[in-house]
Amino acid sequence: LCFLSRQKLSLLETDLCILSVRNSLGY
Repeated sequence: LCFLSRQKLSLLETDLCILSVRNSLGY
């Protein structure tokens, strides 16, 4: 999952990743 390597991502990419995870979980 993307959050495992979030340290290599920019803040924007991390935010987009979090949104994608929330959408996949139905939050």
